[in-house]
Amino acid sequence: MNEKTSKRKDWIKNAAIVFLVVMLILTFFSNTIMNYSLPQVATDYVNSGTITTKIRGTGTVTSVDPYSVILGDEDAPATTRKIQKLMVQVGDTVEKGDVLLMLDEKTNTALEDLEKAVDAAQAAYDAAKQAPGVTNDIIAKGTGSFDSAAYNQQIVAAQEDLNAQNKVVADLEKTIAAFNAQLGLTGSDSDSKVYSAQNALINAEKTQLVSEQKLKEENAKLAAFDAELPEYSAYVTAQNNFIQAEQKKIEKNKAYEDADAAWNAETDSDKKDELEEKKTEAEIEANTANAEYNVAQNNLSTAEAAYNAAKASQTDRPACEQAIAKLTAEKAKAEADIEKYTYELELAKKEQSSTVNNLNAQKSNYELQLKVAQSAQTEKQNLLNELTGNLKLITDIRAAKLALREAKNALEKGEEENISAEVTAGVAGTISSIAYKSGQTVSTGETLMVIQPAGQGYTISIPVTTEQSRRVHIGDSAELVNNWWYNDVSAVLKSIRPDTSDPANKKLLVFSLEGDVSDGQNLTLSIGDRSSNYDMIVPNSAIREDNNGKFVLKVEVKSSPLGNRYKATRVDVEVIAEDDTHSAIKGAMYSWDYVVTTSNKPIEAGQLIRLSEN
Repeated sequence: MNEKTSKRKDWIKNAAIVFLVVMLILTFFSNTIMNYSLPQVATDYVNSGTITTKIRGTGTVTSVDPYSVILGDEDAPATTRKIQKLMVQVGDTVEKGDVLLMLDEKTNTALEDLEKAVDAAQAAYDAAKQAPGVTNDIIAKGTGSFDSAAYNQQIVAAQEDLNAQNKVVADLEKTIAAFNAQLGLTGSDSDSKVYSAQNALINAEKTQLVSEQKLKEENAKLAAFDAELPEYSAYVTAQNNFIQAEQKKIEKNKAYEDADAAWNAETDSDKKDELEEKKTEAEIEANTANAEYNVAQNNLSTAEAAYNAAKASQTDRPACEQAIAKLTAEKAKAEADIEKYTYELELAKKEQSSTVNNLNAQKSNYELQLKVAQSAQTEKQNLLNELTGNLKLITDIRAAKLALREAKNALEKGEEENISAEVTAGVAGTISSIAYKSGQTVSTGETLMVIQPAGQGYTISIPVTTEQSRRVHIGDSAELVNNWWYNDVSAVLKSIRPDTSDPANKKLLVFSLEGDVSDGQNLTLSIGDRSSNYDMIVPNSAIREDNNGKFVLKVEVKSSPLGNRYKATRVDVEVIAEDDTHSAIKGAMYSWDYVVTTSNKPIEAGQLIRLSEN
């Protein structure tokens, strides 16, 4: 029993000793163990010193004024041609007039089309001169000088004559119809009353015809006066609107009265309610129509007043209006006389002792007049038909002649602008690009190749910040980065202008280039060589950047019983200058501070780090 107890105590004692030893080892070596798990960083001091600044940028070489060799010109007829042979290559130097390429000798399809158009126009012109009814006089008017206004006036006059003759025929037919109606009437009075009334009626009808013709002429003058006034058109529109509004008012008020009568007559309550709705709807529409009528009436009054005021400005109008008033009165009197003498004639005819014979005799007289009037009517109609038909023939000939002249002009122009088989250089210079190869087909207006004119040179634009642009001047020379790749290329700053992408904060440095460069080539330039002293300079590798701006990771040291601890702390900085290796900065730091330059693992601000032994 005592032996077992003694062994147990020894085991507990040994275990305690081992535990204490392990804890002691972990305590003394925990710092070393933890350091091996931290990111290892390289650091450098923040020093003062000198930085030589240079501005670098990449741009594309652009020709100052490239000359495009185009097939044909903007006025040349559309066509396609095949390139038979290229006479130059990119980089060749050419003089003005040198042959650049040869085109095939195929027929120009555009010229063929123009020639066909001329033949078609000539055939149409010949057909127009040979159309049925064409006379030498018509051909002379169609091919030579022709006063269309005077000819149209003849047609108008012929139409007016025909209209007047049509009225004479119609009046005679009306008179004969009246005699036919009177045949069978008997009377006992003498023929003198009939003849007297008949002569008076004829005179009244002549007076009416004359006054109507003159009134038509004066009304035409008045219409011309009205046509000069925009207020007249507004007045006519207002009249039409007023008539429509008045008609609508009558209809809607009638509809309301009918609805109201139907409602009053109805005794059934359900139907009466239904009719009341219709009555209300009709009343609303009637009120609306009444309001529209009032508006139309006011608009008419306004338009009429404006029209009356405008008429006052026409000095020749009063004489025309007075003539119309006088002729209207004469016409009205003649119409009254016609009615009076017609009535008297009818009474006289009834009093004739031999009514049938007298009526037949008078009817025969008017029938004879009617034949004469109808013959004149036919002649006037034939004259009008001849004039209008001839005008169409003349117009067709003149239109065909104009179309032929235009087709010939187009052909002449096409022949002048026909594309030669040889395409030559318009300027002296160097071939910078060729768009097509031998055997390919090109169309009018397409660019065949581009020539860099001699002496024009090239430019390149480099984007920089506004601050960087202040450190250079017009006339500064720039160096090409990796300049061993290029032969004798020089760049001189010729202008500084705003960058359109951000005019407030960016600029474009525009350099003129000389040497062995070509359009479209990308070059990287370096400009500026000025040294300045700065209080805080760090390696470029120490500068970091995120969405919040540029910063460095400063190394902070904290002492502990187990050794020093190192932490990376973020410090926002502003880079005020830089060269190939170092940057001058501004920020909450001191010249003796350490900054992280590189690390074997990604690190973040606030993270513990371990320093590289080097």
